Amino acid sequence: MQKKAKYERSLASKQGADRILQIMSQLRDPQNGCQWDLEQNFESLSKYVIEEAYEVAEAVADGNADEIMEELGDLLLQVVFFSQIASEKNLFRFLDVVNAVSEKMIRRHPHIFSKNKEFKTAKEQKENWEIVKNLEKSGKNNINEKSLLSGISKNLPSLIKSKKIQEKVSRAGFDWKDKGEVLEKVKEEIAELSEAIRNSDRSHSEEELGDLLFTLVNLGRHMDIDCDTALRKANYKFSKRFNLLELQMAKENKELSKVNKLYMEKTWSKVKKLSYTKNDKPETTNDRG
Repeated sequence: MQKKAKYERSLASKQGADRILQIMSQLRDPQNGCQWDLEQNFESLSKYVIEEAYEVAEAVADGNADEIMEELGDLLLQVVFFSQIASEKNLFRFLDVVNAVSEKMIRRHPHIFSKNKEFKTAKEQKENWEIVKNLEKSGKNNINEKSLLSGISKNLPSLIKSKKIQEKVSRAGFDWKDKGEVLEKVKEEIAELSEAIRNSDRSHSEEELGDLLFTLVNLGRHMDIDCDTALRKANYKFSKRFNLLELQMAKENKELSKVNKLYMEKTWSKVKKLSYTKNDKPETTNDRG
């Protein structure tokens, strides 16, 4: 019975994969397909891949399993879409994508798929992952791409890219000793930014602000805090409190733009107390409708 159930689940999974591939093929049919889908290419779809990845992260923050499932489906759709276009150009197919990532996972987990390799800690495993990854990429890079940083995507969001840059150079020994040293650097960057602002030097202020943000990412890395995640949570917290501020003003029949600053700040302090929890975690809601 167990073998039969396992076979039926496997068959259902294969049928599900075949179905989405067939749907996408039909949407891209030159004669009877969808005009919008037919007009898409790698370049036009790239932004949607980024958007869908962030929506998965948002669903995870909301803690809603149904929403996570839906957003993962939307992300998978982008993979299928790219693969369909590639197949039409005789570049690769969806199955090639699946096989490539399967082989990669086996190569990068020798402690699981090979009896000749063992790791005592997760740190050792991660270090080996990076070694194998670099070996893979070294075969792809041309002679002008031998930099330690050449494998980092140019299109990553800036906070994520900063962290990856810092992780790369840290493995080569180019790093601060501890978070205390980084915190001192943060203070130094704030002082330099303050001076640029006092001098009304916009170009220099922009440069110093960038240095400060880069150093804050470094501080987060030393504290084992992901700055992109931290900022996303801060955005959520502020939005939640601002919505409460609007509701409070509406109850008092006041327009936000017409009340004085002192009254607004007092009301803001009130809603902060109302909304405060220890971690101020996002609630399990779906605000996108």
